[in-house]
Amino acid sequence: MDADTSGEPAHTTDEWARLSRDLIRKVASRLHPNDVAGSLVFVNRETAACLRGSGYNKLALAQQLAQGSDGVARAVQPWPDHAFVVHWGRPEPWRALPYPQRLRLLSLAASSGHLLSLEAALTHAGCAADSEAITAAAAAGHAAACERLLREAPCPANLDKPSAAAARSGHFDVMQVLLDAATDSSRHQQCMAGFARGACIGGQAGVLEWLAAEHSLPHGSLTPWDVGLVARFGHVAMLERLMSQLPDYAPAGAAAGGPMLDEAAQRARREARGLMLNSITFGCPLEAMQRHYDRLWGWRPVPPAAPPDAVAVAPGGGGGGAAAAAAAQPAAEGGAEGEGEGEAGAGAGQEGEQQAAEAGADIAEPGQEEALDGTLCGLLASAAASRTPCWAAKLDFLRSRWGPAVVGEVLAGERGPAYLLHSAARQPDFLQRLTYLHAAGMPRHVDVYEAGVYAAVQGHADALVYMWDERGERLDEEFVRRYVAWVHTPRPGDMAILELLRGRGARFQLRHVALAADRRWPDASLMWLMEAAEHGDLPPAEVRSCWSKAFSAAAAAGAGIGVLQALRARGAAVDLEAVAMGGSAEALEWARGQEQEEQRALVHGLQALYTLEESE
Repeated sequence: MDADTSGEPAHTTDEWARLSRDLIRKVASRLHPNDVAGSLVFVNRETAACLRGSGYNKLALAQQLAQGSDGVARAVQPWPDHAFVVHWGRPEPWRALPYPQRLRLLSLAASSGHLLSLEAALTHAGCAADSEAITAAAAAGHAAACERLLREAPCPANLDKPSAAAARSGHFDVMQVLLDAATDSSRHQQCMAGFARGACIGGQAGVLEWLAAEHSLPHGSLTPWDVGLVARFGHVAMLERLMSQLPDYAPAGAAAGGPMLDEAAQRARREARGLMLNSITFGCPLEAMQRHYDRLWGWRPVPPAAPPDAVAVAPGGGGGGAAAAAAAQPAAEGGAEGEGEGEAGAGAGQEGEQQAAEAGADIAEPGQEEALDGTLCGLLASAAASRTPCWAAKLDFLRSRWGPAVVGEVLAGERGPAYLLHSAARQPDFLQRLTYLHAAGMPRHVDVYEAGVYAAVQGHADALVYMWDERGERLDEEFVRRYVAWVHTPRPGDMAILELLRGRGARFQLRHVALAADRRWPDASLMWLMEAAEHGDLPPAEVRSCWSKAFSAAAAAGAGIGVLQALRARGAAVDLEAVAMGGSAEALEWARGQEQEEQRALVHGLQALYTLEESE
């Protein structure tokens, strides 16, 4: 009998075999699903049978991207290194993947930090190691993976994005690898710019100190946009330090002793301060906005209308806005709270309202100062779309400083397009923000059309229904066209929105299929759209042309072979060049076969015609 070389006690498997099925499932529920799918199910047949049908038949490779993330591919942890190499370390599985999926899988392998997985992907992916894969490795902090990718592609087109990704998380070893790869001045500048931007986004003050100490990057080289990123991502402490070091953001009293600025310099300073105030409004808590408002307001001084603790706010404003019913009274009693930084009290009385009106009297009439109107619109839009839960309190603070009349002018579009809803639609509580703005005075006609499109694009079915039923939003051909054109990134609720639109009478046309394919809609949504698209009274030649355009767009964008076959079955012509650009190896073989069949059919038809003519 052979000796037991497993290294495990002989009784281990016997003890596991004594466990009941319920206990095995309980053990599995406490493990990462990858550990179950890649290891536990292989303990013995009984364990595999017990866990069959429980969702442990697939290995997850990618982390779920959070809303508003940077879109960089991030590998799941723990990474199933052995299982990945066994499966993807051979050419066959890659043949079914179109180009975008192969590139993403390469990026995930780079993000995993497991060099054998990366080697397998580089060997079989059939796509070049570009900045996307390098960025994935840099964001995860894997210097060795970055070095390997840079050996594969020693001159990537752009080092700015991977540099920013490394600096955002403070991966100094990766930053040094990227700097070593920057062999000319252009790439070196890309690295330095990326490091500064990533440090600001990630709140990495240590990276800025490293740049100043090791690479002589002076604080003054940071642009208003760089510092604005610190504010937009809510790094209040770092923001305060940077603002104290930059002369453009010096308090008004300190700046008054300096030389007089000409008109162009004044305009540049005002724009820089406006950018900073917008960024603080969007990303920082209410208290930071209140603290810096007078310092950064670039126009004639506006006296405080009321102390901060007397600002009227909407009920529930500190928690992300009021519910739809409560939001109908934006100036009613209630409380709003920043992210741990102070409160704006409730119950502003008649005196506060009068002071607010007097504050607005110091602001020029609409149309008199175009730059001022743009500043007002931008600030109100930043407050409406703010990433902090105190967004409603910020809107009320602006109302207290400008007066209700000026806010009403901005809401009514009298001071130009405010784009209040585009960014607000990116927030999960869009319906609350939308109802709040309407209750605050935004007229029915302002942005109402685009609000419905934004709601649909971002997957807000509740806001979409509200726009239809309460605000009179129209659902017409232009609405559908904009929706199809504006959807770029697939979301979990896309299919529900499509069904909702169809249930409300939306009519999808054949031309929408090509547009959706060009926008890289996911395969499931494209298949749905193909079924829903109407031919109308188009002649057969135009119908075929529409399907052919959709085929070319889908193939170039990397749609799956199932989509291409469905389009072909509807009469689309094969675009071999587009399939070669974005399709899988299997799709390319299929497309070549389709083209050959078409050529043979043409030859047979010509031969039959020639025979018929001879017989006559």
